[in-house]
Amino acid sequence: MKIIIMEQKYNKVFTEVFGVAENVLNDDFSKDSVKEWDSVHQLNVIALLEETFDIMFEPEDIMGFTAKATPAAVTDMVKATPAAAAASIEKRGDGK
Repeated sequence: MKIIIMEQKYNKVFTEVFGVAENVLNDDFSKDSVKEWDSVHQLNVIALLEETFDIMFEPEDIMGFTAKATPAAVTDMVKATPAAAAASIEKRGDGK
């Protein structure tokens, strides 16, 4: 269930930034296939992802973000950020 909600939030970022319907978002939705995907859209995607998931990307991750990822990659991305790890620890309240 959480992965589905996460994917919905992730897709919403792309629909908002690019002004497209969710049904056009697929594995081929990338910088190479989307004419509108320029540096401004890139930064808007990153900013909205950071806001939506309460995460911070490293500069090298931002430069490498050139396509819509699969749901599994989204989950990995969110779990891999220090902010997400800290939030997980804080929610448990035990530091473990």
